[in-house]
Amino acid sequence: MGSREYISSCLVDQAVILAGKAAFKHKNMKQDAELLPTNYVKLPDAQSAYSISGDGPPILLLHGFPETHASWLQVVPLLTPAFTLVMPDLPGYGDSSISAEGGDERYTKRNMARLLVAFMEQLGYTAFFVAGHDRGGRVAFRLCLDYPQRVWKAAMLDIIPTVDIAERIDFSLAGALANWWFMSQLHPLPESILAASHDLYLEYILNKWSGEKAFILPAARRDYFRCFRRRAVIEAVCAEYRAGNSFDLQAERASRDSDQHIQCPLLVLWSDDGFVTGFGDPISVWKQWCRDVTGQQMAASLFLMEEQPGDTADYLRSFFSGAAAAKMPPRSG
Repeated sequence: MGSREYISSCLVDQAVILAGKAAFKHKNMKQDAELLPTNYVKLPDAQSAYSISGDGPPILLLHGFPETHASWLQVVPLLTPAFTLVMPDLPGYGDSSISAEGGDERYTKRNMARLLVAFMEQLGYTAFFVAGHDRGGRVAFRLCLDYPQRVWKAAMLDIIPTVDIAERIDFSLAGALANWWFMSQLHPLPESILAASHDLYLEYILNKWSGEKAFILPAARRDYFRCFRRRAVIEAVCAEYRAGNSFDLQAERASRDSDQHIQCPLLVLWSDDGFVTGFGDPISVWKQWCRDVTGQQMAASLFLMEEQPGDTADYLRSFFSGAAAAKMPPRSG
């Protein structure tokens, strides 16, 4: 890195820190809260980076784009008294990685779900709760379909299935999904553009999707920028978006045609920014995929658990708690 690029990078880092400190306010977390320790699990064709905290039945928490597992930091102290929170970086995101051999099919939701089931097995969890936000919600959806015996209950945050988006989208809604069309372009176009402007793009996305409200913890924000500056992460994210618009869409159509359903109870939470509801009533959409669906709209942007961590934690705690949780088998291993 040349001196000019180094100085520019430092200035962006400082701006990120100051922006977070200037506007971050939440009664449950201090603005200088630090990230949880990161651990690693090595799999035959991947490595999972994760944090774990708490005691009780496990909840697998899956983040979305453009974040890392640090996005769950604000709900941790609110849920750990009752649950063990397992928070990995999605395969290819953050500090997690997938084998370099292969193409975009490595980043299908089906393969990511397979890797996360193997990851949980390595930790000794053969069944668990799961909550997925944004892209992580799409992985959680596929996990529920392909591994129904592994999931006690599931929560989807601010998504509907890809196939339902594809069949309900119009010109206006397409504009709100600009990142879907940009990052799913053929390699190496989006990768090259993002490699040259990663900070600019990430700053725009975080500000735009948060409604220009700065509620993300400074430590989490730094983590998002640190990871998104790496070419390997950019390559993985673009491959995941390409897979989402092709392989994943085909897989969801096949699941629907074969009458495959989510077999566990499902909680659906969505923002009031109008994006998800633009495709229809989320509860009605999800009832086509699951017979036991409850849900709630929240006064928040896409980043539900960072803007409204208290409400998000309350909904998850209430849904995942109860007599069933008391009967959960102990962790194996």
